[in-house]
Amino acid sequence: MLEVGHRRGGHVYGDDVAADGGALADLVSTWSEAVLSTGWVSPGDWWHPVVESAAAAVLTGGDPCPALARLGGARAQAGVGVAEALDDVAALYRASGASEPPYDVMRCYIEAYNDELLGTMTLDACEDPLTGLTALEYLRTRLAEDYREVARDGGVIADRVALVVVDTPVAGRGPLVAAIGMIEVAESLRTVFSGGETCSSLTPWRAAALVRRRPDLPRSVQLLQEVLAARGPRLGIARSWIEGLPPHESAAADLLAELAR
Repeated sequence: MLEVGHRRGGHVYGDDVAADGGALADLVSTWSEAVLSTGWVSPGDWWHPVVESAAAAVLTGGDPCPALARLGGARAQAGVGVAEALDDVAALYRASGASEPPYDVMRCYIEAYNDELLGTMTLDACEDPLTGLTALEYLRTRLAEDYREVARDGGVIADRVALVVVDTPVAGRGPLVAAIGMIEVAESLRTVFSGGETCSSLTPWRAAALVRRRPDLPRSVQLLQEVLAARGPRLGIARSWIEGLPPHESAAADLLAELAR
């Protein structure tokens, strides 16, 4: 159960910190306005008792991790999407005058969010609960199905499907940065390829979507690049490209192995 701050003598107490009630109310109001103005999916669900504790912890300069961890858990429990949850905590820090949340704060926030997802959702074992990207093994299975379909019906695999690969500049920058980057990549892929395409993780910094070959595919990849660029402050400069598939399934397995290095 999430703890709630308690008002006493014009102050708010929670997570062993105390903040002036007026200053706290101003911070929560500014934070709320910033979040809701960006299109929070369910505005009526933004408020939660732990919001006050999180704001108080940031305002007083104490250790914000306990309160931010509870906020992350609350957002996951409420079904808030990953990108929206990240924007929420970033808005809190901007409202307080800081440029961005510290690394350790984002780590405890994301870990709590992910832990809550694991505890409350029934997910296929092949899907990452944080990003929603499927595992490489699932992509291999889907590709094998396409190769069998082509073998049965005739035709050329490269004329039917392709891989759209996204590479991010987060390799070697730590697991938290990589996780945030892949969250952004997953959201970008689902924004552009929203028709049931298989979107999978290849490495901690690279993902791919298995898509149908269509005349407008180059335009879709261009749009994907634009969406990725718009997420640049958190993601950095990512690049995307169309990876054609070889005629034989064994060569496709080698291709996936190369992309997964």
